[in-house]
Amino acid sequence: MTFGTGLRPEGPSAAIKPVVIQDKVWMGFGASTLKGVTIGEGAVIGAQGVVTRDLEPYAVIAGNPARVIRRITPEAVLTQDR
Repeated sequence: MTFGTGLRPEGPSAAIKPVVIQDKVWMGFGASTLKGVTIGEGAVIGAQGVVTRDLEPYAVIAGNPARVIRRITPEAVLTQDR
């Protein structure tokens, strides 16, 4: 890895990849998501969770690296919206 002006990494390890966050996602305080990750609709990320790979819809995750601790149903999310 090399550094140019402004100490910004350059080279193959500095590839830019988008993070996709779908609808109805809740992210706790200090949660982090790595580049190239897709977070599915209705997912819940616990505080300080670190998402390192794609997250399925309606999953509850926590930890570093984050792991699925529970799955919820879309109906459960809809009842909370009211």
